[in-house]
Amino acid sequence: MNESRLKTLHSLLNTIFQYTMGFFFIYAILSVIGVPIGSLLAGAGIAGVAIGLGAQGFMSDVITGFFIIMEQQMDVGDYVKLANLSIEGTVASVGIRTLQLKAVDGTVHFIPNRNITTISNLSRANMQVLLDIRIVPEEGYDSIYEIIDRVNQRLAEKYQDDLQTEPTIFGLVDLGIRTICYALNGKQFVLKEEFLSSYVKELTTAGFTIPNSPISLK
Repeated sequence: MNESRLKTLHSLLNTIFQYTMGFFFIYAILSVIGVPIGSLLAGAGIAGVAIGLGAQGFMSDVITGFFIIMEQQMDVGDYVKLANLSIEGTVASVGIRTLQLKAVDGTVHFIPNRNITTISNLSRANMQVLLDIRIVPEEGYDSIYEIIDRVNQRLAEKYQDDLQTEPTIFGLVDLGIRTICYALNGKQFVLKEEFLSSYVKELTTAGFTIPNSPISLK
């Protein structure tokens, strides 16, 4: 069992423990002050109906949370997107009632499990890295191609443990020359920054222009 899975189960068990202790604490307090719990529950009446309706949402949270955890749809530390809520971030905690997501800006979202319908987990498979560098083809496409290919070969050797496929030059797109590769999950952002900065450095050193606007393929 991997570390992220252990963190997820620890988070779940901690939540269950807190709810259980809270229940017994309230029960003990009511018993100490002499509140007849049995009679109180038996005579709840309308209050019982209201509590029952509220419990429907709670049970929905619990059931949804149970399947999220059992099916391993996400673990603590995974980066996920919740499409129906337009929320994304790193999983901080998976509880029986709520999910906690930490966004890139540090915001922590507390989301009832019943509101989760579609989970896009970006931490389970190798990630595609699209590398688009803008160029001016008229300055010499073949020479630019050679420089990019040389950078690809150099960085492929440097990051061979992080890359799952060799960088392949796709060709011209409206944003310039596109290179495609696949990287280990979590490494795609670092690799993209490294490749693009190396492209810019090598091309500008060789005297080529990096335009601000896309090229026209017409």
